[in-house]
Amino acid sequence: MIHAISCRKGAFTLIELLIVVAIIGILAAMAAPNFLNAQIRAKISRAQSDLRTIRQAASLYAADHNEPPPSTHPALGDSTIGYLRFNITTPTAYLQNGFLPDPFVNQRDPDVIAKSEQFYTYQNMIYNIPRGSFPIRFFDVYGNWRACSYGPDRTYFDGPYGVTVYDPSNGLVSAGNIWTSDKAPEIHNEPATF
Repeated sequence: MIHAISCRKGAFTLIELLIVVAIIGILAAMAAPNFLNAQIRAKISRAQSDLRTIRQAASLYAADHNEPPPSTHPALGDSTIGYLRFNITTPTAYLQNGFLPDPFVNQRDPDVIAKSEQFYTYQNMIYNIPRGSFPIRFFDVYGNWRACSYGPDRTYFDGPYGVTVYDPSNGLVSAGNIWTSDKAPEIHNEPATF
């Protein structure tokens, strides 16, 4: 008598494959937001670190020249409000590279490149306030200069003069810019009404 032996050759059934695919999908859905949040936190840390470097360089420059570095905009010459392209790399290297890219700006966007807005924003208040670019009370808040990153919301103008300050307690991608200035390492309270 021949006995029929049921023999399985190690293949998966369709149900087993669907269960495995569903489990992998669930794990990926849980991991993706954590990965994106980690990227945002890393960019925030980088922006804060770069702004500390800018703060130190601008302070050293001001100590040597009795005035803060000038603010210049590469697309508009060396007048206007300015971006971090001030001449503090030569002959004394206060900053190794004046072209520090803001991690929250799309470095490959043609519009950003055309306007030279891929760098941290820097303003010399001594130059800009008398020309009407900012209110006089900005001296009380910032001192002689300020520098900022666009922040996780990737916009500069969140209010009058871009005064909204980024606060991670409002959510990782909340509105506001990351600031440093002559007067305060981190700006927490800025004038909100003008």
